[in-house]
Amino acid sequence: MIFHNECECVVDHEMLASAIEKRCREKQKKTKQEYRIVMHNNYPTIHIAHNHVYVHNLIGEYKYGSIPKGYVIHHNDNNKKNNDVSNLALLTNVEHALIHGEQRKGIDLRSEDGKWRGLNAARKKRYRSDVRREDILQLREKGMSFENISKILNCGTNTVRRRMAIDWEGK
Repeated sequence: MIFHNECECVVDHEMLASAIEKRCREKQKKTKQEYRIVMHNNYPTIHIAHNHVYVHNLIGEYKYGSIPKGYVIHHNDNNKKNNDVSNLALLTNVEHALIHGEQRKGIDLRSEDGKWRGLNAARKKRYRSDVRREDILQLREKGMSFENISKILNCGTNTVRRRMAIDWEGK
């Protein structure tokens, strides 16, 4: 087999050829003479029988057998382009999440736009400008409880209490 490694990933071509042949035998598909290795979803991928197959999963299946549900193939050095068999490990989803969770601790993975949307949403939640202290005072004079006032004004009881913070002493 001939491989056109367009993403310049590290992979043992002989092992990859064996893995492709094994996969094609299992799926009862014909192998091709040439394959392109390209990036897809930030992973080196090969196209087999009209399907994108990640190279690390293909090598992992060849090394470990079929990947059981709840398991993943992990890159030990965290380099997605390094698909050498010595760099791949079979881990449970939990183990994998723990590894990557530790690495990402304190890192905000949202886009800049997503960060601003989150900040603006928090600001909107923090202060309801449509709930006025004067309206609460009028309802309070009628003898209504904070719970009833919050239902009428369509807000939470904490919003009502915050507006009345100066006057509220557990009443």
